[in-house]
Amino acid sequence: QHYFIQSNLRTTMFLLLYVPLVLTVASYLIINFLLFLQRRSFRHIPSLPIPLGLQWFRGHEPEFSRRVKADRNKHKGIVMGEMVPEGNSTINILFLYNQGLILVTDVPIIAKLMTDRKAYTKRPLFGAWNSMNGVRVGGKYGLIGDIGSEVWAAKRRVEDKAFSKGALKETMEGMIVISHNFIDVMRRMAEAEEVFDMFDHLVLSAMQTIAKCGFEMSDELIREHSDLLINTVNIVNLCIGLNLKDPVGFRMPWKYKQEKADLWKQTLPARDLMKRTLTEGLESARMKNTILAHLIRAHDVSDQLTLDDIVDECLVFFGAGMETTATTMAGVVWHLVRHPDVYEKVQEEVDRVYGDKEDLEFDDLNQLVYLEMVIKESLRLKGPAPVVAKQMAPGVSVTLDDWYFPKNSKFTILVHKIHTDPAHWEDPLKFNPERFAPGNRTTPFSYMPFSAGPRNCIGKHFAMMEMKVLISQLIRKFVVTNGRPSETELILTGDFTQYPMGGIDVKLQNRNGMTA
Repeated sequence: QHYFIQSNLRTTMFLLLYVPLVLTVASYLIINFLLFLQRRSFRHIPSLPIPLGLQWFRGHEPEFSRRVKADRNKHKGIVMGEMVPEGNSTINILFLYNQGLILVTDVPIIAKLMTDRKAYTKRPLFGAWNSMNGVRVGGKYGLIGDIGSEVWAAKRRVEDKAFSKGALKETMEGMIVISHNFIDVMRRMAEAEEVFDMFDHLVLSAMQTIAKCGFEMSDELIREHSDLLINTVNIVNLCIGLNLKDPVGFRMPWKYKQEKADLWKQTLPARDLMKRTLTEGLESARMKNTILAHLIRAHDVSDQLTLDDIVDECLVFFGAGMETTATTMAGVVWHLVRHPDVYEKVQEEVDRVYGDKEDLEFDDLNQLVYLEMVIKESLRLKGPAPVVAKQMAPGVSVTLDDWYFPKNSKFTILVHKIHTDPAHWEDPLKFNPERFAPGNRTTPFSYMPFSAGPRNCIGKHFAMMEMKVLISQLIRKFVVTNGRPSETELILTGDFTQYPMGGIDVKLQNRNGMTA
């Protein structure tokens, strides 16, 4: 009996000690074998020239994480671009555990990826734009969240009309009103004769422009709910960034508790506000040639779409158009105050186009040619969206320019790297608006701050119009000077879209002969 007990103990100890070890080793070998099979399908695509090391199954993740941690403020898309050495292949693969991301800077291939909607779909952001933590955000059929369904395509065809010349002309009066509000605030800043951060004021103006011109909210409603709308966009962008940075951790109930609580606190009241606004003006809006009217008509294309889907689209427009437009305007101002020759040319053009008028008319916008050149050059160097993500449509594999891409291939188009590539831009890091002078042509798909193809930014003309109105008013009324002379580079940060780290410090002075 004593021997029997000892034998059982030895068996138990063996099972407790060695079985987990055997299972661990077996799991490790199986995982590595599966990874080997998966990576073997990409063996013809150049891997980044970074040793994979002993932890082969992690791929390039250790080096990628090291670089991300070295500068936590830097967008991951910028880090990916920096991992591709100059003179390396224009197609490279980055292995992050079981995921192989094909990093693309090859312009002809990008042209195909961006234009063939059926073969290459939008890569989902872990479903973040649909819903997060039980909170509905952009919905299944939203402009950003939908990877490319037929419902999306039908909606997009109708919504494109919302940004036609006629519809945009309807928004001009509202943009002028918002620009006056902005100038009133800037006048008080000028009177204080102090350096201040302009970025938050640009964010507020961008939000008010979308609310008033896009969704016909009253001035009173906008004033009452400005903080709610801005905070909602900020927390949604933050949580999408966390979702991208830490998709597993974000789903753990004990992580990011405050951010998740804020998501509920801000997003649900914002959705209720938009739903009330839409319900009150639903029928009257259908009869107009406005952005909201076309948005509503777009949701008549399918029985699957409800009022909540229109609310989704409202959130998408605020999320995609508020901070990104403010960041672009901040970049323009940052570059202007550091390039006096460019500033002077913009000022001369603004004075000439305005003449004796207090406000621009819609047709005047086309005359602000040099200002548009400045905006485009600022977007090239400091655009808010440094990457575009694509993936193969289910079951599709293709050969493009002698490159074979197997099924389930995932692509990351390195927009920022292309925008600063010497192959496409002479002296690429220099701020030079003349690149975009009338008659100068850029290589197709070497410049796409608003993405490109069927999935390009639907509101790009709206944003350009808004920026021209606001910046021209600012330059016409004030002398804007650099409030942070020691800063030699505009640092952008963010995990989803980018925004200026630390804002943008300026000082204002009323121009002689101009009443602000």
